[in-house]
Amino acid sequence: MIARDAVALGWLLQAITWVAALARTGRTAARRSEWPVELALRGAVTALVLASLVAPAGHLVSLGPGTTAAAVIVVIGGHALAALARVQLGGAWGIGVTPHSDTPVVRGVYRLVRHPIYWGTGAAIFGQAVTLQSLPALLLLAGAALVNPWKILLENRSLRGAR
Repeated sequence: MIARDAVALGWLLQAITWVAALARTGRTAARRSEWPVELALRGAVTALVLASLVAPAGHLVSLGPGTTAAAVIVVIGGHALAALARVQLGGAWGIGVTPHSDTPVVRGVYRLVRHPIYWGTGAAIFGQAVTLQSLPALLLLAGAALVNPWKILLENRSLRGAR
């Protein structure tokens, strides 16, 4: 039960910082052409997160208390990394891959990790899949394994073009 609560708390933290960042940047969070894809991705993630929270936990691999605790730490740590990065980006944050500032971000967590929102969210999703072992959690992990590298690639191309 604690693991499921940690997953829910992590996603709540993500949602709060995401909505706050979106409220700060508004329509400029993505180009007009990016909005449909980004909203569809957010909808799919939300549906899979909610489904994984209500689906019964699977037992594909038996986890001991130490492994479960480590997975929960990965969930919370990943969400915290992504939320911190989103806050530190400030007005430069966006849901699309288009840069929102000509100034490169090299402060805070961005000094240590490139693309901390993707890495943090990916780590949290991995911890969630390990902890819950449900079909929705595994589908979310598979989706993140495909979408996050794709978005990183597009963002890197966009950033190189902005310089």
